Amino acid sequence: MIGKKIVYPLAILVVIVALLVIGNRLGRKAPSEKEVKFFPSLTEQSIGAITIREGTNVVKVRRKGDVWVVSKPTAADEKPAVVKPPLVSDSVQADSAEGEQKEASTEYPVDSASIASALEKITTIRKDALISENPEKQAVFEVDSSKGLLVELADNSGKALGSIIIGKSGADWNSNYVRFKGSNSVYMSRGGVRYSFFTDLNRWRNKSILKFDKATAKGLTLAKKDSGMITLAHADTGAPWEILEPIKNPAKTDEVEGIIEKLALLNATDFQDDVLPDTAMGFDKPELVVTISFKNGSSRNVMFGKKNSDGKYWVKTDGKDQIFLIADHTVNQINKKFDDLKGEPPVKPINPDSLKK
Repeated sequence: MIGKKIVYPLAILVVIVALLVIGNRLGRKAPSEKEVKFFPSLTEQSIGAITIREGTNVVKVRRKGDVWVVSKPTAADEKPAVVKPPLVSDSVQADSAEGEQKEASTEYPVDSASIASALEKITTIRKDALISENPEKQAVFEVDSSKGLLVELADNSGKALGSIIIGKSGADWNSNYVRFKGSNSVYMSRGGVRYSFFTDLNRWRNKSILKFDKATAKGLTLAKKDSGMITLAHADTGAPWEILEPIKNPAKTDEVEGIIEKLALLNATDFQDDVLPDTAMGFDKPELVVTISFKNGSSRNVMFGKKNSDGKYWVKTDGKDQIFLIADHTVNQINKKFDDLKGEPPVKPINPDSLKK
């Protein structure tokens, strides 16, 4: 009897505890998107500028009309605007404005894939797990001011939208420690967000020299410094290419299409930003001038100068002021010799009558 008196209350207690645990779990709601996302209200369209800082390195990517541009902000760019006293003369104000303009940093077009990746990451970055709220551990996760990558967001008017500090990778290398600037809460965020943000200016820049649909090309001319000109054409998409100059002859279609494919997505490896005379870059006597003509009647020219001390060719194209640099192996894939492109003449069918005696 005593045993039953003890067992029954224990059983009732176990049932009550189980019901409380189940009720607690059922009552616990999954966190909302607003609670999980770092920037729940941000859209790609609402972001007008992204400033990225790592140590002493800084770049600013901003929306300029319909395009994105990147620059390295100067000390003048970083200073807050100063309101001038009303007694300053117009001429002094004009001189000051001119001086500020001279100090402004140079802006370059941004690579579309890079900015698309950055915008996608910043609008979707999540607080996947709270790791620490101890400020003394920020250095361990590299989300402190000395080792962290600071990403500052602003809208099109320059109004701040928020800042995060991205730290080192997690154990799976596809996650990073992240915290809001000014907060002690460090979160684990999946998706390798740090890979989309960097302070290397040239990585942000648009390296595209040419970009077109290779199916629209109908003619190709290779004007070579040492061996004259090779002109090729084909009538329709899928038709074989033909050499028109220096002699009329069938072309190796695979070789020609290889050149077209390389030109259709021709990217630079680096940029020539310092001003040099054309003679120094070999544009007065170019190694190769390529002209691609298209079905709509338009054409594009690409001029390959000589090699620099690093073994890269100086390159320029019509419609762009930027001088590019390209690795020599890329130029070799375009600068083909006549014998490389010359195909075999078609075999004439044998007339049966000629075999008769």
